[in-house]
Amino acid sequence: MVASRSGELPLPEQDPFYRRPRGLGRVAPGTILRSRPVRVALFGRIPQRVTATQLLFRSTDLRGRPEAAVTTVLLPHGADPGDLERPIVSFQCAIDAVASKCLPSYAFRRGARALGSVPQFELLLIEHALTRGWAVSVPDHTGTAGRFGAPREPGHRTLDGLRATLSFLNRPVDSPVALWDYSGGGLAATWAAELAAGYAPELNILAAVLGSPVGSLESTFFRLNGSTFGGLATQRHHPIAVAQRPIRRR
Repeated sequence: MVASRSGELPLPEQDPFYRRPRGLGRVAPGTILRSRPVRVALFGRIPQRVTATQLLFRSTDLRGRPEAAVTTVLLPHGADPGDLERPIVSFQCAIDAVASKCLPSYAFRRGARALGSVPQFELLLIEHALTRGWAVSVPDHTGTAGRFGAPREPGHRTLDGLRATLSFLNRPVDSPVALWDYSGGGLAATWAAELAAGYAPELNILAAVLGSPVGSLESTFFRLNGSTFGGLATQRHHPIAVAQRPIRRR
């Protein structure tokens, strides 16, 4: 594994785990491509007693082309992964940025340098769910390339992340699952709920809790652009950026 600096955890674009394998189009959406156990730490520093596994899985991009995405599966410490009674929920983090350091698969890990990344704070909510005995799948719903705001893709990654999670836990494809999220994660869960019947009809989604989803992404960007919050969706250290100068509507 290549580190960006000596002793630092590599960002996703520098981490070979995230690289898509060849022949991706020959496997079904939700297929696990590779997996690895990871150590989770609050704010990247305080180790947490949870069992965490990352899954690279096949998904589908905006134009229907195959892509690879990652979800982090969290279980209570020492829990039996094969417990058929364990509730499963997909938590979509409040990602309103394009920086790869804001992806939960990076921000959750011990050694991550992502201070200010909202998923690091949301880990506390997820751990509360773990204390109730739940299994939580946390997909990188914006994708490694940071395509925040793209239609359909976040829903595909969320649904395929659930498919991969069910496979990893050896659960039937029609096991009951739920969606939980906030803010930018609300966009992903909304897409997942709308696309599920056509894209992943086998999934048994019992409920979707949409926490403060962005009602109109276009309106939000135009209202923030040129203001103090114009850089909300940029963060730093990523090649993609959103202009902070006022943009005229067409």
